[in-house]
Amino acid sequence: MEEAERVKVTVAEADKQHAATKAHTDRQIAEIAAKIKAIETQLAELDAERAKLGEGIDEDLLYQYNKLFVNKGGLAIVALEHETCMGCHMKLTTQTAVRVKGSKEILNCEQCGRILYYAE
Repeated sequence: MEEAERVKVTVAEADKQHAATKAHTDRQIAEIAAKIKAIETQLAELDAERAKLGEGIDEDLLYQYNKLFVNKGGLAIVALEHETCMGCHMKLTTQTAVRVKGSKEILNCEQCGRILYYAE
């Protein structure tokens, strides 16, 4: 009988601890769900903004940018510094560097294909 009472006390304590842990876990799950919902909302807003910004851009150029963005780990447009592509760190020809500095056309790195801009 005494042992049964001790076991009941232990079970009661374990039940209390279980209930506290479950409540804590439920709160964490609710917080995570709220954060996920907020991030999904923000993502939808950013997708809409990106679509709006892409409306005035040439379709071929936008396709090229998106392809580079995916294939090059988010670095589709990189700076040209000291005639060097900051994406692949390869030195470009002087002619290409001059054309990039002129900013009259969109040029790609001869090595990695990224879109270049002149960094002053």
